Amino acid sequence: MKLSELKYDEKSRVYINPEKVIDYSDGEENEQYVLDCLRSAEDTSIFSKDLLKSIKDWPSEYHFTTYRPNIVRPFKIKKGQKVLEIGAGTGAITRYLGETGADIIAVEGGCHGPSVSPKDVEICRTSRLSAVMLKMLNSRKNLT
Repeated sequence: MKLSELKYDEKSRVYINPEKVIDYSDGEENEQYVLDCLRSAEDTSIFSKDLLKSIKDWPSEYHFTTYRPNIVRPFKIKKGQKVLEIGAGTGAITRYLGETGADIIAVEGGCHGPSVSPKDVEICRTSRLSAVMLKMLNSRKNLT
């Protein structure tokens, strides 16, 4: 598949391949909870007190912990650097990268469940960060 074959959705600011789907899920109930928390939070930043208060179990801790970005902190990413994040999931690390001021292209392959997708959650998590561009590649084919 070529990047030029993806369709850009103006509303969600995400490139998608509507023909293929990669199935992965934390469970629709857990993902709906994460989405609801992000939608109701005034602050969706990495150190958001709203999100920290929403941690109730492993899936919510995984999405809202302040520790996840530690995996990329050693790279000392700075404002204006270009970063390609592959496997962006629901945007926990994407949010951190965006907060550094770097220009981010976040690629995610999952698009699942009738009501919740990583795209929905990541848009809530990163919507106020203009330097983040989301691309949903719901296909297992190689990009050229």
